[in-house]
Amino acid sequence: MAMGYSIDDIARALIVVNHAKKVFPESDTTGNEQRTLEQLADIYLNYIAQNQHPDGSFHNFDSAEGTPLDQIGSEDSYGRTMWALGDTMKNGITEKQRSVAEGIFMKASGYLFVQEHVRANCFVILGIIASLAYERIPERYEIMRKLVQQTLELFKKESTADWRWFETDMRYSNGVIPMALLRASVALQKTNPVLAEEAKVVALDALGFLLAVMQHDGKPSLIGNQGWHGKGRQKALFDQQPVDAAAMVLACLEAYKVMGHEHFKDAAENWLTWYEGNNIIGRTMLDDKGAVYDGIQADRVNTNCGAESIVTYLLARLRWVEVVCQK
Repeated sequence: MAMGYSIDDIARALIVVNHAKKVFPESDTTGNEQRTLEQLADIYLNYIAQNQHPDGSFHNFDSAEGTPLDQIGSEDSYGRTMWALGDTMKNGITEKQRSVAEGIFMKASGYLFVQEHVRANCFVILGIIASLAYERIPERYEIMRKLVQQTLELFKKESTADWRWFETDMRYSNGVIPMALLRASVALQKTNPVLAEEAKVVALDALGFLLAVMQHDGKPSLIGNQGWHGKGRQKALFDQQPVDAAAMVLACLEAYKVMGHEHFKDAAENWLTWYEGNNIIGRTMLDDKGAVYDGIQADRVNTNCGAESIVTYLLARLRWVEVVCQK
């Protein structure tokens, strides 16, 4: 990679590899380089381990030559990494990979409840829930419960009759918040049914608001990063990023899995068509070599094809197969 490496993208790629093996269990290779999915997972886990500090925290960016470019990564990068590690504990291809992921996760566990931002916490919630399928640790479960409660408190604080959201602003990867709460509603059901129900109700409320906001002239339309969206402000239309469309697919599929209502499946499919040209400029986001363009701008498609765009699209597609096709 000429531009270098990011633990964010490595973490996402690890989740993709885990689920690619679940969806295509007979698949041994990944393309022209003929690396197996197991080998790729080993590479990604090794990268995460190398980027972990002795205190358990992670740095995020490396140059193309492998030189660290930061000391401590963002809260989001920590959260995404913990999601990937938890997912590997549950869905890793080999027992060794599941064990390695557990070791890295345990070392980083001191930071599970110190993140300040709601998206980072929701990534952590997803990671903890997955990790509990590998080993049910009461202290970890309790942290997940507290993070869910904290997220619900944000909704109570910020939401109004016409603003059903957790913050005064809507920014990126919005779908991950209702997605995490929906998954938590299932994880909490047996031990804390009241909190589980509240998480489900709030998640569905927020997701409905998201789906309503993210429409323009009858087409799925993300919140643009040139101004975002907030209470009393007009939604920015550009630039729209594929990572956000993938988050909407995942959120809608989670709602479909939890509730079983067909309109959530239809919404997920509608967001998948965003990539195929069902967007406000009517242009495909998929190039003819299988990559994904990086964004929709006011006058064109950004035809750079970054790792984030590709791996998040793959994750959305794989999740569609898991939830809908393999139901």
